[in-house]
Amino acid sequence: MGLDIIPSPETNRPGLLLRDPLRYTDKVIFVPPPWTVGLRFLDGEHTELDMQEALRERRASWSSATLNLSLRGGWRIPTVTGNAARPL
Repeated sequence: MGLDIIPSPETNRPGLLLRDPLRYTDKVIFVPPPWTVGLRFLDGEHTELDMQEALRERRASWSSATLNLSLRGGWRIPTVTGNAARPL
């Protein structure tokens, strides 16, 4: 059994909510739309560098509103340091 993936119910805050269906934690993770492209890399085979490259490629296609939010500190692509070639 994996995670529950639910569209955000808030129209002013689109994205996905990730929740543990077994309730080992009651925390819910919010994933904004630009970051959803990175979810497919969390498979134990891809590396942090793979995800970073995909996010950078995707950033080129983001709308100007998304880029403005990113520049204001809302969403950022982190710089990968250390052992970035290990599987996620």
